[in-house]
Amino acid sequence: MAEGDYDGRYIIPGYIVDRSDEQRKRYIIYEPHASIVRWLYRRFLERDGNFAQLCREVDALPYLFPKFEDWVDRKTVSRFRMKEITDGPYKGNYKPVGNGLRSILSNPTYIGWWLPIDGGVIEQNHEPIIEEALFIYAHKRTSTHDLKG
Repeated sequence: MAEGDYDGRYIIPGYIVDRSDEQRKRYIIYEPHASIVRWLYRRFLERDGNFAQLCREVDALPYLFPKFEDWVDRKTVSRFRMKEITDGPYKGNYKPVGNGLRSILSNPTYIGWWLPIDGGVIEQNHEPIIEEALFIYAHKRTSTHDLKG
């Protein structure tokens, strides 16, 4: 798996797995969720890095990520790393829980990096969702680690 192929881990918002080649599965952008990830990063910047304020804003929303479109494969949906709303008018949509927002704002996958399970980093592995400068701004304010670990 050192080549940057998808390895069965949870899938983060903004990406799905391209399974068209079962030998070389990769992350590809899923725009309905990627647009929300971009909004989160911009909103965090607009709020001058005030994480608590962003959390309150997101908590006030009925959901953050819309349900997956029917064409998205069920394997991908089953590995999605957000809490699904299971009843009411927003059933099937998703909200972050716990450290979900902090994880989004500090995950280098969003700049195209792949972190193999056995260590290391593969830069420019897949298409980024967030530009590097905005990611570094958010990462420095939300992570307890630098990008070298």
